[in-house]
Amino acid sequence: MKPYEVLAHTADVGLRFYGKDYEELLRHAALGLFELMTDVQTLHREKSAKQSDFTCSLQAENASELFLSWLRELLFQFATRRLVPTQIDFESLTEKRLQAHLQGPLFDPKRHEQRTEVKAVTYHAYKFEKRPDGYVAEVIFDI
Repeated sequence: MKPYEVLAHTADVGLRFYGKDYEELLRHAALGLFELMTDVQTLHREKSAKQSDFTCSLQAENASELFLSWLRELLFQFATRRLVPTQIDFESLTEKRLQAHLQGPLFDPKRHEQRTEVKAVTYHAYKFEKRPDGYVAEVIFDI
């Protein structure tokens, strides 16, 4: 199963994420979001980049809301700390709560490729679906 695909959108950018289970969906969403903003593979291979980590605890009414909260938290950490996580360890995960430890390099706009500036994770045309073969979510990002 592919991790994500880009959706056609006139003014913003959308991604459709896939996961065989909820954890994989969250991981693929993180990868897709950061790939919009920078060259994740190159940044992850760079040994001289400063490293950082943090623990994320989120709670929501359901899996759909928690998924959006996850993306918003990742975007917030990138905007405020410049963190691009290379390692995500889910310490606990249900469809209503998650606790994860993230670590990885810090993005440096002077040294690393800048792609699309993502301003927000939106509800516009948001879709979240649990299927027999896994999960699918579609998100439009304000750029």
